[in-house]
Amino acid sequence: MQTSNEYIELWKKHNIAKCVMTFSCGGDSMNETSFALYDNEDNEVQVAELTDYFESVIYDRVDFYEVSDGHYMGEFGKVEITYDEEEDEEDFLYYKDAKSEWEETFGGTMEVQLSDEEFKLLEEKIENINYSEWDGEANINFKGECVLTDEDEELLNTLVERIKSDANDFDIDGKGDDVGDGRNFDTGEDGEGCNIEDGVLRVNVSGRFYYTEESDF
Repeated sequence: MQTSNEYIELWKKHNIAKCVMTFSCGGDSMNETSFALYDNEDNEVQVAELTDYFESVIYDRVDFYEVSDGHYMGEFGKVEITYDEEEDEEDFLYYKDAKSEWEETFGGTMEVQLSDEEFKLLEEKIENINYSEWDGEANINFKGECVLTDEDEELLNTLVERIKSDANDFDIDGKGDDVGDGRNFDTGEDGEGCNIEDGVLRVNVSGRFYYTEESDF
């Protein structure tokens, strides 16, 4: 196997200015990577021995963080490889410029004005209402054993759809882009009872957001 010095000589021979590795990683694995060599006039140069070398040593020179944890998703970017001829270094220099990807849950509380009929129904028969984007349907918890009339069911269904629509339109102070399949909501305090005051239902709303930031790994 050639030594690092021989690769440096190859670098000089072909007037290479930099090698750029483009990468992405996440989901517990490295994804696609590519290597490209450029000369001093920024023309791409093909030197297979050099790109093969960098591909074989890059993981010993640069740290990549591919392990996702449910919030951190991965990172993507470039590694720029250079050589300082003036300093006559013994090895190449590696600089990673990357962005990390995140998916976080952010939330807030919105207010829903209730009609007298809606207020009475919730007070008398409904413990709380919650909705998860994963389930795709509302979960309604009743106060003990109760009987809903046809009018109650129609009123309740209409209210649930209104809350769902308002929740999807609710402005959450979060980072990045909303990526969920609808907002999650809960009409109770920590899942206990409906939070109603002066005819206003307070609803806890949350959603998933995707954003990127400069990677500090």
